[in-house]
Amino acid sequence: MPSEMEDWTVDKFVQSNGDWNWSLINQFAATQSCEAIANIMPPTPQDGQDVCNMGTKNAVESRWDWNQLFGTTTWLIWKARNDLVFNHKSTNQDALIRGAKIYISNLNDARGGAQSSCGGAFRDDAGRWVAGFSRNLGRGSALRAEIWGLLSGIEMAWDLGCRKLWIEGDSKVAINLITSGCDPCHPVAALIKRINSLLQRM
Repeated sequence: MPSEMEDWTVDKFVQSNGDWNWSLINQFAATQSCEAIANIMPPTPQDGQDVCNMGTKNAVESRWDWNQLFGTTTWLIWKARNDLVFNHKSTNQDALIRGAKIYISNLNDARGGAQSSCGGAFRDDAGRWVAGFSRNLGRGSALRAEIWGLLSGIEMAWDLGCRKLWIEGDSKVAINLITSGCDPCHPVAALIKRINSLLQRM
């Protein structure tokens, strides 16, 4: 990366239409990093200041899914404790974390790399086709894909001038996050905030 870009904030990598500037990002990021970035909501001026939550379960996208890492690490701690109690073998904490990450990587590879996408259809009050969309999201969770699908549909409705919507989705968790709110450190908090902002304007 050129030295004059080292102090750039994330918003410098966003185009005026609100999408990521892929021609710029692709110059500096590896394919796997681009897949992770594609799954993150680009920042807007309404989002306010960047917040650093290093070391916590937070909205910063990372390679490791918190639920997988926590569950797998807990299981490995339980196994290590049993090894200590019954076999008198000890395991250090770095080996546990490293083992959890290897286990999760292998699991995700076996699942096909956790590639995700979303899509939706618009129909009028008589059920006739109006428009549709699809979007490749790169690597990400099913929940994130559901929420991206809802956001993309609401944005398309806004662009088409639709202000009264009947929205259907098959993820109760996603719907609850939208209707009940979520912790600002939740991995999908930025997406939920954008959805609620659009819904309030309708």
